[in-house]
Amino acid sequence: MTGARKSSWNYVLLESFCLTCLVLLLAYLFEKGVISPRQLGIGFLLLSGCLYVAILYRYTRGRGRAKQHTNVSIGTGTAKREGALKSIRVCIVVLVIGLVSGLWLTRGEPLLPRLIGAAINVLITGWLVFLLRKAETADSA
Repeated sequence: MTGARKSSWNYVLLESFCLTCLVLLLAYLFEKGVISPRQLGIGFLLLSGCLYVAILYRYTRGRGRAKQHTNVSIGTGTAKREGALKSIRVCIVVLVIGLVSGLWLTRGEPLLPRLIGAAINVLITGWLVFLLRKAETADSA
């Protein structure tokens, strides 16, 4: 399997896993009576919209890469790589701040939804840290 196919497959798996976790969280909250049927529908619509945007982004980004592949010079790869690493670092900081503020704002609420949300946040943050470390060790080698 080529690197591009493997990378695309990993993103599909990550998006599917996150979507499944969020759908299960919404279903659990609805079953416990925390959210109304209207809020459940709005949550599903928001999840569908986010999935659509993520797929559209991946599709357009892939098409842009295919067009630019013929015009790419050798020196631009490192600048793009540094930009990607910077984006990963920013995402990690935002996720950690979101985790702390989310746990603070939902204190006193039911524990299970808070733990599920925190677990999803920690999973995504850990995945990004893994990618960042992998890229940094590849640079040093």
